[in-house]
Amino acid sequence: MFEAMLLICLVADTSDCAVFEDIRGPYETIGQCNDRAAEMTIEVMNDPNLKKFVVSGARCDRISGVKT
Repeated sequence: MFEAMLLICLVADTSDCAVFEDIRGPYETIGQCNDRAAEMTIEVMNDPNLKKFVVSGARCDRISGVKT
């Protein structure tokens, strides 16, 4: 199983970042997780309340202790 997350940073100061974790997952395959990470990226980019942020990275991590 995999979980999606994004690293978002302030446009004005890219050293000021936060991690957004997905609340829908986990996902059975890495492909499903990558699709969700892409969807989350689009949501952040289109949210007018988050215009001062930029998505600096997206990743999917294997959940330890859960067989895939």
